[in-house]
Amino acid sequence: MLTGYLPGIHSMIAGSLLIITGYQITLFGLFAKVKSGNSLPRFLTLEKGVLIGTLLFLSGLIFALMLVIEWVMSGFKRLPSLKHDIISFTLIRLGLETYFSSFMLSVIAEKHDKENK
Repeated sequence: MLTGYLPGIHSMIAGSLLIITGYQITLFGLFAKVKSGNSLPRFLTLEKGVLIGTLLFLSGLIFALMLVIEWVMSGFKRLPSLKHDIISFTLIRLGLETYFSSFMLSVIAEKHDKENK
């Protein structure tokens, strides 16, 4: 809440959907760029993609585990905020997408480089 605005649950769901969709469109553009013969920017490496994907995934997973622990400590009575669930699951989803897309982009780029030699 940096700006004094605290989004509601529906705004959080819509935001998560838009973030994931925008991210998938960006990855689609990278796949199309590599497939069409262009190379990936040098800063986009398999290792960096795997690292970023792993960090996003683990951040979301740790956040989700903290929410489960909070729920268990309450005697299974008080569920944590759905807003926190949305954040953790969005991070997990982005992490998995980054991780696996990094491998696929690497495979496509390598195959394309071999075909053009």
